[in-house]
Amino acid sequence: MPNIEQDRKDAARRAHALLQRTDFAIIDAETTSLYGVVVEIGVIAPGGSTLFHSLINPECPVSEEARTKHGITDEELSVAPRLPGIWDSLREALTGRDVLIAYNASFDSARLAQSAKRYNLPVLEQKWGCAMKLYSQFIGNWSTRHGSYTWVPLNGGHRAIGDCLACLERIKEMAAIQVEGAGKSGASI
Repeated sequence: MPNIEQDRKDAARRAHALLQRTDFAIIDAETTSLYGVVVEIGVIAPGGSTLFHSLINPECPVSEEARTKHGITDEELSVAPRLPGIWDSLREALTGRDVLIAYNASFDSARLAQSAKRYNLPVLEQKWGCAMKLYSQFIGNWSTRHGSYTWVPLNGGHRAIGDCLACLERIKEMAAIQVEGAGKSGASI
């Protein structure tokens, strides 16, 4: 059993330290299905301004389940650029960003890598941090069955920029908890 109060303080300290940095961006991707390809990418700066946003033509249909979640239609995507048409712009928007933060980083990093590989595009080389895991630690709902903290839904609306902004709010929520020594460490998520 973890020390839930200490883990909560650690999560708050790490979120606070992250917000002291300027070399990260928050990223989110929407997809055709749970294991599908990317149809929308959004990236925001630590202050919340949009660094990059685009719909992407996946050249395949969006599943009904995914469309129900994010509301992006095949018709909208049919006139959007393909991933190779925006990839350089995305990479340029990430210049100087050493860390990408996502709410469920394993999902977003895997879907972006899979989609890039489809077109033989270079993968994003930044380190990834997971705000969902940190926020779950902060909330402290321990699952003995899984041996980890239970993940907490983001509730950002399932659109890329909205989810990025909701993720930023979660990070700010954690950082707002005053922890002795907060900000002294360069710790990341």
